[in-house]
Amino acid sequence: MADADAAQTACRHVEALACGSKLLFVVDLSSRASQAFVGDAFSFEMALSLLPLAQQLSVRNKRLFRAQTNALANQMLRLFVVLLLLLQQHRRPSLSSLLAGFSSNAHGKPIYPSLPYCFNLSNSCNASSNLCSMVVANTPANQIGVDLAHSHDISSTNDLLAEFESIFHPHEYSHIQKYLAQTGSAAINNSVLLAQFWALKESLSKLIGTGLVNIDLSSYHFSFDIDHFNQLAPSQLNTDHWFTEITLFAQAKKLDYSIYLKQIQKDLYCSVIHENSSSSVSANSSDNIKIINVGLEEMFSVLSHYK
Repeated sequence: MADADAAQTACRHVEALACGSKLLFVVDLSSRASQAFVGDAFSFEMALSLLPLAQQLSVRNKRLFRAQTNALANQMLRLFVVLLLLLQQHRRPSLSSLLAGFSSNAHGKPIYPSLPYCFNLSNSCNASSNLCSMVVANTPANQIGVDLAHSHDISSTNDLLAEFESIFHPHEYSHIQKYLAQTGSAAINNSVLLAQFWALKESLSKLIGTGLVNIDLSSYHFSFDIDHFNQLAPSQLNTDHWFTEITLFAQAKKLDYSIYLKQIQKDLYCSVIHENSSSSVSANSSDNIKIINVGLEEMFSVLSHYK
């Protein structure tokens, strides 16, 4: 891609940022274009060279090439989206200054202190899916968290619900038991249902910024109509429509969060949770999250243009 084309691509994505207050950028590494890019050794090495040596080593140390491409795409997506946010503010950073601007909180969550926007990343890398995603709140805002969860990442056992009981609030656990009793407790139903709740729970931990180690997931209670979501989910594939009829409680108190849940691919679920401020829209409004698909080659071209 020529420099002029790379600049136009960057401008097009900057314009897309203005189309919504929350956006989810997605890189599908199983697409034909992505496979062609990473399958070319020269392209892979050139993309890797955009990263600092420590990050390059982290990518190379992944045992499987599939995991290497996922790690590379994750780093590229983070740089690409933050670059777009800086360009939106009429700042034109070099790649080195872009890299230098990143920091992290006490628990290792990436932040970019000079930007008033919040962002978060998540990956899904297994035999059925290989995606990277990054959600951004494109207004000066409170924290945001995202998670991708695939049912194939959850081992199917006869007592799967009991195995994960520790992550559930008692109200959630009771609600799930009733739902499974009504619909049948086949292992696939259990793993799909757990993927949905896992996405919600982990996106919350990432919003808070603690990660899974420093949070008691069972102290938070997500309340929603499980059957209604699972009836709607297939029809919302390949659209920007999200299920938002979800309420979050902690110690019996309703929290002011906007909560979004969506089936991204077959058996792959995405949850986004955004902490509302006094000036923001009310939780679970019709303000959907716009999904923007980006390719490895276009990210590489844009980042190289600003190198």
